[in-house]
Amino acid sequence: MQINKLLAVIVVVLIAVIVALIAERVVSRCGAPKLVALPTSGAAFLGTAGLGMVILSYLTSS
Repeated sequence: MQINKLLAVIVVVLIAVIVALIAERVVSRCGAPKLVALPTSGAAFLGTAGLGMVILSYLTSS
């Protein structure tokens, strides 16, 4: 059972990384400088990972 929770956490973090990379690319393509795109991708990572962990803890609480 512990391995399943660990794998679920790894999947959530990988999804958050992908969302952050996509957010950085989208903001860069819109013409924003790197000093704006990097914090945006960081915020996207933290938001996605945080929301994913909340959902994961709700689903695996039983």
